[in-house]
Amino acid sequence: MELDVTWQRVVKVWWAYLWRSLLALVAAMVLGAIVGFVIGLV
Repeated sequence: MELDVTWQRVVKVWWAYLWRSLLALVAAMVLGAIVGFVIGLV
Protein backbone atom coordinates (compact mmCIF):
# COMPACT_ATOMS: atom_id res chain seq x y z
CA MET A 1 0.00 0.00 0.00
CA GLU A 2 1.57 3.27 -1.10
CA LEU A 3 0.76 6.67 0.32
CA ASP A 4 0.61 9.74 -1.85
CA VAL A 5 3.22 12.38 -1.09
CA THR A 6 1.48 15.52 0.14
CA TRP A 7 2.93 18.64 1.71
CA GLN A 8 1.10 17.85 4.94
CA ARG A 9 2.84 14.47 5.20
CA VAL A 10 6.18 15.97 4.20
CA VAL A 11 5.92 18.60 6.93
CA LYS A 12 4.91 16.00 9.54
CA VAL A 13 7.91 13.79 8.72
CA TRP A 14 10.24 16.81 8.61
CA TRP A 15 9.00 18.10 11.96
CA ALA A 16 9.28 14.65 13.59
CA TYR A 17 12.90 14.43 12.42
CA LEU A 18 13.76 18.04 13.28
CA TRP A 19 12.60 18.15 16.90
CA ARG A 20 14.29 14.86 17.74
CA SER A 21 17.51 16.06 16.11
CA LEU A 22 17.38 19.33 18.04
CA LEU A 23 16.77 17.45 21.29
CA ALA A 24 19.75 15.17 20.60
CA LEU A 25 21.89 18.21 19.74
CA VAL A 26 21.04 19.98 22.99
CA ALA A 27 21.67 16.80 25.00
CA ALA A 28 25.06 16.35 23.29
CA MET A 29 25.98 19.98 23.99
CA VAL A 30 25.11 19.66 27.68
CA LEU A 31 26.95 16.36 28.03
CA GLY A 32 29.97 17.76 26.19
CA ALA A 33 30.01 20.82 28.44
CA ILE A 34 29.89 18.66 31.57
CA VAL A 35 32.63 16.32 30.34
CA GLY A 36 34.76 19.26 29.21
CA PHE A 37 34.34 20.98 32.57
CA VAL A 38 35.35 17.84 34.47
CA ILE A 39 38.37 17.26 32.23
CA GLY A 40 39.32 20.92 32.63
CA LEU A 41 39.27 20.60 36.39
CA VAL A 42 41.48 17.53 36.28
